[in-house]
Amino acid sequence: MNVADSAQSATVQFTDLASFQANTTGLTNIDFEGIAPAGGSVLTSFNNPTGLSLITDVRGNGTYTVNVVDSAAPPPENVAYQYPYAWGSGAVLGFGSIQRLTVDFRGFPTGVTAAGIDFMSLVPLGQVEPFTFGVAFEDGSGETFTRTFTRTFELLSTIPTRQFFGITSTKNIAFFSVEPSFAYSKLFDNLTFSTASPTAATSVPEPFTIIGTLVGGTAALRMRKKLKSAGK
Repeated sequence: MNVADSAQSATVQFTDLASFQANTTGLTNIDFEGIAPAGGSVLTSFNNPTGLSLITDVRGNGTYTVNVVDSAAPPPENVAYQYPYAWGSGAVLGFGSIQRLTVDFRGFPTGVTAAGIDFMSLVPLGQVEPFTFGVAFEDGSGETFTRTFTRTFELLSTIPTRQFFGITSTKNIAFFSVEPSFAYSKLFDNLTFSTASPTAATSVPEPFTIIGTLVGGTAALRMRKKLKSAGK
């Protein structure tokens, strides 16, 4: 784990799920199962009564619905099977081209102080893909974290290792955005978060305004999904 700007915000980044879970309580997990039809995928937006929003766009070129892919979907619906191989992750959010994803917690009645997600990439063998995570807090401040995904697998029998990004803070998280640097297909799964006590309303920046690379017009796409108390 890494401590970022601890003197001001006591913000901690986690690179593995076990450490993240050991340092958080009351986590809710969204695994995206049961949304796409069996063996297929679906482009859709959902309404979640808890106030969670998923926003996806392509650098100001329009907004897109969330693509949920069932684990049994064949190519080309399931980008996770293009080579093919299994991630052992079940249903996932599947993205192509240069799409970015923003997870917005500002609709919650209580503050979110911990959030994490699995991320994967179909970057070619031996190449490294940087992932930039921009985190905005409800007090108007923000921080940026860079992670990398390296494809070191080739055998069809080998299940690739999912990477994890997580963060905890003493300040409420307004949203976090992730924008991979390359145009390879990418996947996300197991969105997990926890809530804290209500806080007074503060000035909150719009998505993509605190980080230069995360700028663009977006529209909120509300997601309806059964929330689970435990991850996969």
